[in-house]
Amino acid sequence: MSTELKHFSSGLCSGCLDCQSNYDMSEKELETGISNGTIFDEGSFSWYACELCNESLAGNRYAAHYRNDDDEICHLEICEDCLLAENE
Repeated sequence: MSTELKHFSSGLCSGCLDCQSNYDMSEKELETGISNGTIFDEGSFSWYACELCNESLAGNRYAAHYRNDDDEICHLEICEDCLLAENE
């Protein structure tokens, strides 16, 4: 990863407003679904560049999050390469 991000994590986050909106669920509903394994991030195809490495090739994108300087949760869509590098 080319950039240092505070508290970077891949995967869905029940506290993230983007994740809540994407699944049309409240924070509690999303947390329950993630916890019991009925909701998970399978990724989705995108023509947009990865928001972490800026790779412009089309491919699957996955949810990821970090905390900004104001300690707010920020949502990213990352490519498979960044997802695998983060989980090494």
